[in-house]
Amino acid sequence: GDTPLLLACLGGHLDLCKILMSVPDPASAGGAGKGKAPAAAVKEGGSSSSSAAADLDKYKNASGVNALAMACRGGHLSVVQWICAQHSSNSVETCLKESVDVMGSDALHHAAFSGSVQLVEWLLSASGSTLDVKRANNIGAQPLHYAATEGHVDLCGFLISKGADASSKTKSGDSVYEMAMQSGHLDL
Repeated sequence: GDTPLLLACLGGHLDLCKILMSVPDPASAGGAGKGKAPAAAVKEGGSSSSSAAADLDKYKNASGVNALAMACRGGHLSVVQWICAQHSSNSVETCLKESVDVMGSDALHHAAFSGSVQLVEWLLSASGSTLDVKRANNIGAQPLHYAATEGHVDLCGFLISKGADASSKTKSGDSVYEMAMQSGHLDL
C-alpha cells in the first residue's frame, strides 16, 4: 500500500512531505513494517523546514511508484519542485529518471493524470532531454493516452503541441481517442 509520505505527496501537503522525508528510516514513516504514522497526520498537514536529501528508492510502493511520481499524479508542482531540489544527486534530470515505476511510467505519465499543464510544462523544461512526450510505458501508453483517459482537453492540446502523437496506439491497439471514449470523454 501507499505510505503516509506517498499520500502526502499525492495530496500536495508539502509541509508534511518535508517532515516525513526527514525521517531517517522510511519504515518508521509508515513504510513496510513497523512504526506506521497515523492516517490522520496525512490529513492534518504539518510544518517543518527539514531538507534531508531525498533518495527516492527508499520511498516507493509495491508498484515502484515513488514520492515524486505521486506528487506528479496529484498535480502538485510545488511538491515536485521541492522533491527535485532535495534529491541526493542535486540533478533534476537524475531525479526525474528515478520516477519510472515498474510499469515503465515516468513523471510525465503520472502528471498526465492530473491535467496540470503548468506541471507538465515545468517537467519538460526542467528535464532537459530526460522526458519525452512520445515515450511509451510497458503497455505502450504515452502521457497523451492518460491525459485523454482523464478528459484533460487542455493538457492533450499542450502535449500534441509539444510533439505527442495523437494517432499512437497502445500495445493492445487502443488509440488516444478510443481510451478517451472508453472513459466517457467524448469531447476530445
